[in-house]
Amino acid sequence: MEKLDIKSMTMDVLKKEISLLKLPKFRAMQVFRWLQRGVTHFDEMTDLSKETRAQLEKHYWIPSVKVVQKRTSKDGTVKFLFRLFDGEYVEAVLMRYHYGISICISTQVGCKMNCSFCATGKSGFSRDLLPSEMLGQIQAAQAEEAVRVSNIVLMGMGEPLDNYENVLRFLELVSHPDGMNIGMRHISLSTCGIVDKIYALAEKSRQTSRKWLKAYAQRAYGRALCVLWQDRGTLSHTLPGACLGCRLGRVRTIATGNLPRPWTAQ
Repeated sequence: MEKLDIKSMTMDVLKKEISLLKLPKFRAMQVFRWLQRGVTHFDEMTDLSKETRAQLEKHYWIPSVKVVQKRTSKDGTVKFLFRLFDGEYVEAVLMRYHYGISICISTQVGCKMNCSFCATGKSGFSRDLLPSEMLGQIQAAQAEEAVRVSNIVLMGMGEPLDNYENVLRFLELVSHPDGMNIGMRHISLSTCGIVDKIYALAEKSRQTSRKWLKAYAQRAYGRALCVLWQDRGTLSHTLPGACLGCRLGRVRTIATGNLPRPWTAQ
């Protein structure tokens, strides 16, 4: 029997799993809180009996995210290289501001979009990140730097809306009151503009639809040069979709050699 990724489970799903194991209902909250603290093994859940921990070990696993390299700049910004359970690597950046600690995390190993200004797309695409691996980047960075993150940016490796379901689950987990409890207004999701997913995100009735969406290249011609995948759409389609409930932001990017007119960078 294949083990399930328990750390990627929402509270509702975890309650059902605990019930299937014939364990008391309150165990779900205990396990959830341990996972949100960043434990990497069931033996670290010290308020559970050995029998319960053995039962969890038999049916579930906790994906690892390990710091293998970090570089710190003069202003305190830290760039992390993480190794995942299967030997793949992703990056994240922790930034210190007067209003708190922000972290920019990855959502995929590589990227399919191949935007002309982005180095990640040039390396190809390997796989989507699990919700637990997105959480793991934050937890590993917090532990390494002994800080508490207050703001999250999904703008690292990968296109968040190309890993739509896993990103939604991550947002639910990271904002849970019994978890990291990071409010949606402190989370930014940056996209190159996958129109149908922006509509889907905006139509969600829960609070996950009310976050900053940022799209590259405000004019259609400049966008066509920067964003190269086939079904890209244009911002004339994207922005009305995003306005259904999302707070919008706009990124101004100057990409030398890619934009033919000065106004395309405004």
